[in-house]
Amino acid sequence: MSGRREVDDRLVVSVAQAGVNSVILTVCKRMGFAPFPCRVELTRKHVLGMAVMRTVTRSRTDFTPIGREHVVLVNKAEFVKADEALRLEIVAHEACHAIVSEYVRSPSGDHGPAWQAAMRLCGLDPRATYRHGKR
Repeated sequence: MSGRREVDDRLVVSVAQAGVNSVILTVCKRMGFAPFPCRVELTRKHVLGMAVMRTVTRSRTDFTPIGREHVVLVNKAEFVKADEALRLEIVAHEACHAIVSEYVRSPSGDHGPAWQAAMRLCGLDPRATYRHGKR
C-alpha cells in the first residue's frame, strides 16, 4: 500500500463547482447576460471535462419535460492530477460551452467565435482540445 489517500469526490466537485460558478458569473456579466445555474458532476469518461445540457423531467416515472439544466462533467482522476492552471482551463473551457449553449444556442461542442470570445473574457487562450497529459 502506497499510503496515498483517495481524494474525496465531494472535494473535487466543490473545487470544480467554485470554478464553474466564478467563470459563469464573470463571463456572463462581461457579455451582458444573466448568470445561470450549472451543476458539476464527476465522470469516468475518457475526457478532461464535458459540458452537457439535460432535459429535466417531472419524476423518474413521469418523463414529461419541465425544463433543462446545464451540467459540467469532470474526470476526477485527471482533475486531481492536473496542476492549478490546467484545472482552471478545464472548468473555464466547459463553463464557456455552457454559456454559449445557453445564450448563443450553438452546439455545445462548438469551438466557434462565441466560445472563443467567452474564453478570452476569462483571460485564457481559446484552445479547442486538451489530451490527457498534453495541451
